[in-house]
Parts: sequence; C-alpha cells; structure tokens
Amino acid sequence: MIEASNDLLQSAEATLRPQGDGVVIKFVTASGNADVLIPFARLAGVIQLLAAATMFSGADGAASPSIKHFAPIQGQTVALEAGQSPSEALLVVGLSGLDLTFAIPSKTFTGLAGDIARTAERLGTGSS
Repeated sequence: MIEASNDLLQSAEATLRPQGDGVVIKFVTASGNADVLIPFARLAGVIQLLAAATMFSGADGAASPSIKHFAPIQGQTVALEAGQSPSEALLVVGLSGLDLTFAIPSKTFTGLAGDIARTAERLGTGSS
C-alpha cells in the first residue's frame, strides 16, 4: 500500500507558464505549497489519470449531481459518437486544444434528447 506523504488541502490556482508551453498548478498541502508544471503535451494524460482515479472514490454513479455544485469547465464543442459496442456511446467534449472522450452506457442517452430540448427552449426564451 502506498502512503501519501503530503495531504492535499486545496488546488489554489492554475496559470500559464511564462514560456507558454504549459500550465503551472499551485497545490496547497499540509506541509506547504507545491507548484507543478504540466506541459500542454501531457495535459490530456493528467486529466485522463485524474478522471480514472474517481473510480476509487466509492461513488456508484446512482445519484445525479447538481451542476450547481461544480465550477463549469468552458467547453468549445460537444459531440456524440458510437462506442466500441452497441451498449456504449462516446461523449466528446472539445476544450481549447484538447478533446476529452467519455465512454457512457448507451441507455444513459435515452432521456438526453428531452433534456436538450428543454434546455434549448429555456435558452431561447431567456428564462432559467
């Protein structure tokens, strides 16, 4: 078993590296601050690693979290694609220079058309 030597208290900020080739993320830990440089070429891998690590949280995905509990990530594009089997669909969210692809059970998308229609109607009328 691996023991963490430094508990993360919070992630404080992300800034563009002055050379423009990566992002520096400041973490506040129990023993002080740690600045971590992530080159843009490795950013997708780090995001994929962190997303995969959520499997260890014990969450079974049964509850639908409210979007109000999360800081939105600015997406540029969204696409749905067929997965590797009929029971899988892919949700692709394009960020600036990075596409995140999520494998989702196809049955999850059954109610999505209605959600999209309702949201589009609210956006079109300006109500929330």
